[in-house]
Amino acid sequence: MKKIRRILCLALCLALCFSNAAFAHSGRTDGNGGHRDNNNVSGLGYYHYHCGGNPAHLHPNGVCPYQGGGSADPAPVVPSTPDPSPTPTPKPKPDIKIKRKTTKMAVGTTFLFKTSKAGGSNVKWITSNSKVAKVYRNGKVVARRAGWVTITAKANGSNDKCRIKIVDPRMTPTRLNLKVGESKRIIVKGSNSKKKWNTSKRKIATVTDKGVVTGNSAGSSKITVRVDGKLLKCTVTVTK
Repeated sequence: MKKIRRILCLALCLALCFSNAAFAHSGRTDGNGGHRDNNNVSGLGYYHYHCGGNPAHLHPNGVCPYQGGGSADPAPVVPSTPDPSPTPTPKPKPDIKIKRKTTKMAVGTTFLFKTSKAGGSNVKWITSNSKVAKVYRNGKVVARRAGWVTITAKANGSNDKCRIKIVDPRMTPTRLNLKVGESKRIIVKGSNSKKKWNTSKRKIATVTDKGVVTGNSAGSSKITVRVDGKLLKCTVTVTK
């Protein structure tokens, strides 16, 4: 009787051992193509796959790493191509500006035009009529004869213009003889701009802002008038 019991116990132990081994790694796959591995014999956790007879593997993100389920090689990993960086749009360069839009000049005078910093040192200057006014590379304008002229400055694909009126003021007379106490007027023609009068010797002759000269004492004096940047002169001789 004892012998029978021993045989039964041994048979029961063997049955339990085989049952645990099958439960740990049965070798059978379920409907998903995988099976349990409770003892983690594969080292992949309690559940793994054998798709297409391939070695034990997992399905990261639900995707089999073996192509077609029957390939022995894992699917190649295609590196993602980063989006190319957008090319920065270049900032538009500021437009060139002439600091003076209109002006008046007298024949024989010069004026140096300047531009905003946008022009830099690569400004190209152009005159619409070189017979009336000439312009140099540095923006210097020389008035040649009466008339209208347009000066253009170009740089960085932009341009700006200035309109200039060239006048030719003249003094009449340029020589004047007076007696002490006598007065005569000097006339300036060719310009209606404001005039600044002066005398070199007030004791001999004086002049008003209207150009009226008065002899004060015997001698000689220079009467000058500045108009539109030009200086005109008249020699005055005073006698007793």
